[in-house]
Amino acid sequence: MDERVVPSVLVVDDEKVVREGCRRVLEASGFDVLVASEGAEALRILEEHPVGAVLLDLWMPGMHGAEVLEILTRSRPDLPVVVFSGHATLEVEQECAARGARAFIAKPFQTDQLVQVMGNVTGRGGAVRV
Repeated sequence: MDERVVPSVLVVDDEKVVREGCRRVLEASGFDVLVASEGAEALRILEEHPVGAVLLDLWMPGMHGAEVLEILTRSRPDLPVVVFSGHATLEVEQECAARGARAFIAKPFQTDQLVQVMGNVTGRGGAVRV
């Protein structure tokens, strides 16, 4: 990936503290970050803004994250989607992988884990600090 290109990430989570925490961590690591509080909003944002990856919560009111994942897998199979959830089980992780998720992060997670995973799926590796 061209070093001058800033990788962009869309963070989708219904909990403001989680969205904003992820935004701060990823921006401090050199990512351009957009946020959405629910699935339908995320899909609208993706129509207007190209992003390099999506960080998607599973359990949200309205459109479930698995539904958003399926829509993105069908419409944008090249877009890496990382699912994160506080309801992490092996079955949930396997189901997400089967639906097209490139990675799964269990909540709570360490900030360096988030940066590493998002760096890997955007082609920037784990050390993106600026």
